[in-house]
Amino acid sequence: MAILAGILRRCPTVAQRALSQNLMLAASELGERSATLQIMESGIRTGQAERYEAPLRKLGLLAKKNDDPQAMLLLGRYLKGQNRKGQQPDQESLQWFQRATRPPTGSLDFDGAGEALIEEGRILLDRGDTEGASAAFNRAAIELDEPVAYFYLSKLEETGTPKQIVYLLKASASGLTEAFHNLGALEMEKIEKQGKKPTSLDDYGLAREYFEIAASDGFALSMINMATMNKAVGNLKGALVWLENVEELGEENLTKAARSLRKQWTGEREQSLS
Repeated sequence: MAILAGILRRCPTVAQRALSQNLMLAASELGERSATLQIMESGIRTGQAERYEAPLRKLGLLAKKNDDPQAMLLLGRYLKGQNRKGQQPDQESLQWFQRATRPPTGSLDFDGAGEALIEEGRILLDRGDTEGASAAFNRAAIELDEPVAYFYLSKLEETGTPKQIVYLLKASASGLTEAFHNLGALEMEKIEKQGKKPTSLDDYGLAREYFEIAASDGFALSMINMATMNKAVGNLKGALVWLENVEELGEENLTKAARSLRKQWTGEREQSLS
């Protein structure tokens, strides 16, 4: 039944997809573990987990009675979502993430172990427990080679240290956009410390390369940096194109920043021509 539901979910019509969901709910009700996990994964991802009362109860049973690590991970994610709504303290979600990856209830031998460790680290980091967060991120990075864990480890290092750069390079090797941006920021800092004044985009070297990768992937801060570099070397047209790209993303604060720069730069141009 769960397999048939999975096939129907890929069909184009609304009726077929509705039938898929009904079959998946029925499979979950009959005790099919994979159906329960799929329903709750979708519900948590879309913020509609509360709609699925019966699968949510079954998820709890899988986690509490069966020591199912994937169910523990999903239950932790669900409870963390409740915490964001101000309905649930994060202690319970933290415990489920930890139970999923620690004996006697859990291990690192399941799909999602890295995510559980990263979620644990993020909660501990929010609490100010950098030592505990670092331990969780280290397990995810070293034992499971999780790129996001390397990124978080980079944030715990002093700016510009070789160790931080290594962590960022490992994170960027998997295409993590923000890691490229942070590498670009470090390279830009080197240029500024040297007192160099670039006259072409090529003079920005690796800073330009890293920012361009992140900007092309839709990272707004890198787009603003690309705009600033173009403006600095006299390419106002290119700078304004990057600002337009930022505005198209619709991120409120960064859109305001882009519009402010556009107004300032075009005003400078008009003043120079008058």
